[in-house]
Amino acid sequence: MVFKEAGSSSYSLPPYPREDTPLLTNSPPLSSQFKTCANIFIAIVGAGVLGLPYTFKTTGYATGLIML
Repeated sequence: MVFKEAGSSSYSLPPYPREDTPLLTNSPPLSSQFKTCANIFIAIVGAGVLGLPYTFKTTGYATGLIML
């Protein structure tokens, strides 16, 4: 068996910047406004979904469904 890459992703990061590397370049941005909003939405909804079982346990099914 021969392994070509140790990483699990096919995307490779650019090399670390050096002292003489300009801060502003003409490279395309890695993120966008849509991606940022999607990440915020996923973080909020994900935390809510993880907390649902405990909420239903403490409040009961009827109250949990009403509050949901």
